[in-house]
Amino acid sequence: MYEILNPGSPNAKVERKIAAAVKKGAKELYVDKLGLMSLPESLRQLKGLEVLFVTDNSLADLPEWIGDLQNLRVLELTNNELVSLPASIASLSSLRCLHIGGNRLTSLPDTIGNLSNLESLSISSNRLKTFPQSIGQLQRLELLQAMNNQLESLPDSIGGLSALETLELQENRLVQLPSSLPKLGKLSMLSLGNNSIAQLPGNVGNLSSLAELWLQNNKLIEVPESIGQLNRLQKLSLSGNQLGRLPDSIGNLGALQSLFLQGNLLADLPPTLRHLTNLKKLYLHQNPLLGLPCEILGADVTGGQAVAPETVLQYFFSAERV
Repeated sequence: MYEILNPGSPNAKVERKIAAAVKKGAKELYVDKLGLMSLPESLRQLKGLEVLFVTDNSLADLPEWIGDLQNLRVLELTNNELVSLPASIASLSSLRCLHIGGNRLTSLPDTIGNLSNLESLSISSNRLKTFPQSIGQLQRLELLQAMNNQLESLPDSIGGLSALETLELQENRLVQLPSSLPKLGKLSMLSLGNNSIAQLPGNVGNLSSLAELWLQNNKLIEVPESIGQLNRLQKLSLSGNQLGRLPDSIGNLGALQSLFLQGNLLADLPPTLRHLTNLKKLYLHQNPLLGLPCEILGADVTGGQAVAPETVLQYFFSAERV
């Protein structure tokens, strides 16, 4: 017996879209914001489908047959109610982009590492506590977004993501970082703000391509000397930590343009800061032991343009202040 669909129901709308797509041999299908609770099996007819958008619906699960769509290159499932992914998703060998942020995932399948052509993985705003070890097999992955989860640790295998350029892990529960992290030689942006990280790997300076490093609102009490090896670094945020000092090597960051240090326990500054000739923004607010008056510091990061770094540093190191 065939199901009689209300012409205005979400499933009926999707069935019409699928029928039209089948008729013209479409390679793309967009079924966003239709209130879908499941994917209709008729979707399996689209053997040549390359792009599938099912965002802003109410999907609670994915069918095992999703792995039959062998030509899929882009799978967008953002903002649904998924609690798990089927193991068969690893059969999508052509997949380049998998975006599943804004769901209820607590884990990723171990088979995720079989997606050998994956370049972009966005899994932000879920409930993940860790990644499977197999994630390190994603040799072509360039973007990994996993902010706003419940990540407590990262597997050592993450150092195997040799093509990774952007890693966003802010707003999690990370306490420490794996020693393999500095193996990510192509990484240009690393965002770790709003975690509970107390220590950076001593060889963090091996991240030779890093242009942005965001470490605000953690529990750092020191920064390793090797940070001075990051000669491409342009933005460094260490605000909201427990730093009592900065390493002398920070003066080697010749490309640095923005340095955020507000809300720490700094009692002194290394003279090498004056070597940062490209520095345009320096925020030292809420470090009372430095003895810098408000009129020297100027506006904070939320209040507009700060005083020129050379003005602040000239005052700090001046004989008059001493």
